[in-house]
Amino acid sequence: MVIPYWNTQDSQIEYQLYPRQHLRLSVAQVNKQLNTFQQYNDATTIDLHRQLKMMGHYMLDCPIFCHTINYALPSTKHLLLLWRMKVAVYLMNAPIFTSWSVRKWVASLLELGKDEWTITPCLTRNNYLGRLEIKWLTQLLIDAGYLMCDRHNIVLLRRPRWFRSWNEKQIALRKAFTHHC
Repeated sequence: MVIPYWNTQDSQIEYQLYPRQHLRLSVAQVNKQLNTFQQYNDATTIDLHRQLKMMGHYMLDCPIFCHTINYALPSTKHLLLLWRMKVAVYLMNAPIFTSWSVRKWVASLLELGKDEWTITPCLTRNNYLGRLEIKWLTQLLIDAGYLMCDRHNIVLLRRPRWFRSWNEKQIALRKAFTHHC
């Protein structure tokens, strides 16, 4: 559930998601998201598809963290899946133990989504929605063991793994979904 509220100090709408930790993806949700995503045939999606193909990967076999339950926040022009795939590629190309300052990490991920972020009149200050998505994804990557974070730095502990097939991904999703329910 997303609860909007007015931040009187910053004079802008902010959102709080409750209960964040209990949201889990099912195989059916991921399948539906991928089917929707395959309908996108714009330059950004085609470009990412080409880039992945050159790396020997397919969009359908992306890491599980690329998928998200729709939080009803219109933070990106396309499915959030596209931006998260760009983040996965970014992490795949970074050497293990790469360290970013928190500020540099946020700036890098905002840059990856520079053409993706939805601009809304009340939430344009410092790209609030983009920063919120980055915060959520960063925590997910920390929880999954891809990143480590202290107060000042974020460190890449392991690179994202693309699945070898849709079948392998379904098995992993079922296993993850079963263990977290």
